[in-house]
Amino acid sequence: MTDISRRALMGAGAFGIALAPFASAGAASAAVATNLYTRSRFRLLRTRKFTMANTTTTWPVTLTQITDLPPAAKGDNYRFGLTFHCAVAGPPQGTYLFRRSGFTTTTLFVVPSDSSCRTYQAIINRADEVPPRARIPRPRTTTSAPTS
Repeated sequence: MTDISRRALMGAGAFGIALAPFASAGAASAAVATNLYTRSRFRLLRTRKFTMANTTTTWPVTLTQITDLPPAAKGDNYRFGLTFHCAVAGPPQGTYLFRRSGFTTTTLFVVPSDSSCRTYQAIINRADEVPPRARIPRPRTTTSAPTS
């Protein structure tokens, strides 16, 4: 039978407590790094070129605009629209891979917003990611009691 002293147990506990902040910081940074659908990730890439691709074809596109989605707060990091411009007629609406050097390939569903298929819109609406404080409250419905 193995004897464990209180001193050894307390030492192991203290060591675990000392490492806990580093473990949670690493997990948090990993979670942030894997969230591909945030405004902050696209903000510095406005006016930059991307490659929009499916399994057989690629199209050069430029990110031209990042817009707010109502009723989200201005600049909401999880709810926004992206506008891409293609110099040539592009594909129909669908899911495409967006790539560029130094950018993790990201899948977006895009819809052409003009008849020539040169401008595309992608909507990012990750309301589930918004901290509860930042959510816009729904209007309350009131019912009045019947009067006699």
